[in-house]
Amino acid sequence: MSAGCALWAAGCGSVSPGDAPSGDAPPKIPADQTYRTAACSYAPATLEEASTLIVLDWEGGPSPVDPTLSLSALDPRDLPIDGTVASDASAEPFKEAVQLRVEQILCDLNPVDMRVIQGRSADYPDATQVHLTIESPPSGGRQAGQADYDPCNRNPDDTVTIWAGRLVEAAGEGWGWNEWVNMVANVCAHEIGHTLGFAHPDEEGVFVDENLADRALMLSSHTITSLAGPQAFLIAQITCPASGAGDAGGISYSVTGAELSVKSPALSKASAAGRVVLTCGHLVSK
Repeated sequence: MSAGCALWAAGCGSVSPGDAPSGDAPPKIPADQTYRTAACSYAPATLEEASTLIVLDWEGGPSPVDPTLSLSALDPRDLPIDGTVASDASAEPFKEAVQLRVEQILCDLNPVDMRVIQGRSADYPDATQVHLTIESPPSGGRQAGQADYDPCNRNPDDTVTIWAGRLVEAAGEGWGWNEWVNMVANVCAHEIGHTLGFAHPDEEGVFVDENLADRALMLSSHTITSLAGPQAFLIAQITCPASGAGDAGGISYSVTGAELSVKSPALSKASAAGRVVLTCGHLVSK
């Protein structure tokens, strides 16, 4: 296992305060924040093709960070979705929508050799395990998620925890189905990014155009408004140092499918210079 969880003590991964919806109407997502066509419909077609299997576990159980703690399950019906997830039958479509959104985001990566499934993490001990819980982080911090940081993706059994209680606290009332799918899926994809070796570009000296801040998935913190909209791996990075890419068990990922909708001269210049940025977690603010 990597020592990535320790990075969270330094504030790796949080939600910041400041733009929670007031009254009945949440802030509108700008019209230009629409989903691009994913690089693939899902990745990949079969479990056998996947070098990295990712399991979304909604059932709770022992905490991957502290096995003495038992996490409560995340039931979508416990989220304050405007219009509510009213019935047993409607909880599964929400989970499936989150799964699909995570797959679409991961399709921006090269190689596209991951598969995201729903299941019990205990049934897939060699998979990347994403534990979704309705609880808030026991530390009382602002992070909506935490993950093992695994440069070169050498460990098949990395773990992620999504603290949906922090999302509920930061979001408040007034957000609809699609916004909640985005909130959960974006945090999942951000944390999965760390298990693949991506860190926070804004903490690694990478210039980030302010017009990209709402959509750039791997930034160190996001507001609830930005999490409620579509996000992607917009900043060009690779996840494995050149000296380690060929090591046994090492898999390097790079951003390929995401096109920057806002042209940034500084980013273009860094890309043209072949700058390699080794990227850690996630903070969420109201």
